[in-house]
Amino acid sequence: MTLFGKDKEMITKTYTQNAEAYELYLKGRFYISRRGSAIMTGLRFFKQAIAIDPDYALAYAGISFASILYAAYNFVPGKQIMREARKAAEAALALDDSVSEGYGALGYYYSCLEVNWVESKKNFLKAI
Repeated sequence: MTLFGKDKEMITKTYTQNAEAYELYLKGRFYISRRGSAIMTGLRFFKQAIAIDPDYALAYAGISFASILYAAYNFVPGKQIMREARKAAEAALALDDSVSEGYGALGYYYSCLEVNWVESKKNFLKAI
């Protein structure tokens, strides 16, 4: 199979040129996948990645997911984290609207924090 144009570009796309930011992002993904109190560690790694590369869309999506998970595990009230979670997901999409993680984060935000099924479904379908 030979990939052309946009298909080839999609699978070879690099989201950051900074290896340290990328490593921090991967650490963030690792920790949020462990769930529980490790979510806060993951959140810190995502924020460190953005401090190094403020244009790293995937790290913003990570912040959104981690924030929502943190509320889902009742470490913080959902209302307290709503603004940060939505702002981070929207920042990811503002930087790169082809990042499915940004749409996934918004879908997760709408389903968990706003309980808006229409917007949730719309964003999850865009993510897919």
